[in-house]
Amino acid sequence: EKFVAPGVAVHWFLVSFDAASLPWKAFRSEVIGATQPKDAAAGSLRAKFRDEWEALGLKEETNYQDNAVHASAGPLEALRERQIWLGQDIKADPFGKALLGRGVDAARLLELVENPELELRDGRRGRAFDLLEDLDTPEVLDLLAA
Repeated sequence: EKFVAPGVAVHWFLVSFDAASLPWKAFRSEVIGATQPKDAAAGSLRAKFRDEWEALGLKEETNYQDNAVHASAGPLEALRERQIWLGQDIKADPFGKALLGRGVDAARLLELVENPELELRDGRRGRAFDLLEDLDTPEVLDLLAA
């Protein structure tokens, strides 16, 4: 609720990157930085906010809850967040269309963005977003293909 409270602004950047040169996991750890700012890698955005919070005009030091930057944990979670924050139709979204093209039907696509319990082909079980965290788009498409 604090991110949508009156007077609060959330600035969105929709970014893309080539997984061959910057895998999703490296994007999150090296570019964005660890969720806990004190653990963020030098040179990452969260390290910069951690180290320069006063000069950047923040009211307090960054912390686990208020770490200045959010990045989706994986392609499926990113799809859900684009739906929430940008109002995108998931069936028109490039990743949503890719899933549909791989045989995932529209009803299943709507289920997947709600972070259901899944069992992957390798036997791992858990919530979809957790299982698919830090994986690149082609791998997620392969895991979710019908």
